[in-house]
Amino acid sequence: MKITEVELIPVDMPRKKVLTLARYGNLGKGTPFEFVLVRVHTDEGFTGVGECPPLPPLSPESQPVVIDVLRRWLAPNIIGMDPFEVEAIWEKMDFLAPTYPMAKATLDNALWDIRGKSLDMPVYRLLGGSAPEDIPNTGLIGIGEPHEVAEEAERMAKSGYTCLRIKIGPGYDVECFEAAREAVGDGVTLRVDCNQGYSAREAIKIIRAMEPFDLELVEQPTIWWDFASLARVAKAVDTPIMPHESVYLLSDVKNLLDAGALGVLGLKTYRPWGGA
Repeated sequence: MKITEVELIPVDMPRKKVLTLARYGNLGKGTPFEFVLVRVHTDEGFTGVGECPPLPPLSPESQPVVIDVLRRWLAPNIIGMDPFEVEAIWEKMDFLAPTYPMAKATLDNALWDIRGKSLDMPVYRLLGGSAPEDIPNTGLIGIGEPHEVAEEAERMAKSGYTCLRIKIGPGYDVECFEAAREAVGDGVTLRVDCNQGYSAREAIKIIRAMEPFDLELVEQPTIWWDFASLARVAKAVDTPIMPHESVYLLSDVKNLLDAGALGVLGLKTYRPWGGA
């Protein structure tokens, strides 16, 4: 089987509402949510689909950057290759685009789709996994006043969500989390996402204040590049810390582990790698 064509499709999805994040402010005001869709075709009729939602400033890669890297460097150089040549394809992609993990992962996920379809096998089995259990979908709540967060948490819990991720930031943290917990009771798991909004000292203070209200985990409390600050927070609180913006390259995982800053690993299928 040979790869014959790589189709690149930019997709712009209108946003229903503005999402407010610490450090970044309002995301989505008047702008669409930009995706990149990839279709990889083969000479045996199998087509694989991959996608990624590049979102500056949460990632260095934007939709135009991903499209450009795929069109100029990656797609032309895998034409004629066998989709099952996993290591050879990754060696070529890493050589051509070493610092563009989202572009590479989008293509890699499409190739895993081809492998699964051609073998009539779910990709999780190709990757060595067992049959997946039910995975709860996590509802997302943006930064807001305590009563706004509580109302949204209650609405989402009533609609069936059993886990909620609440965006917090300075001045919109402990009271908001406490209000959400009071609104949903003990039957809903609550976690928070700080989007790098705090210093280590500030993060430790607010996390300790939220812990009595059953806090599952804390995502990215401090700036992405300062692994020492993440480690300081992780060692000072009982709640697991989940780096996210800090995990962009595969090497970041090892460096976070070495720093003692990794409690839970936050991954996406397009960052820092694809199925491989």
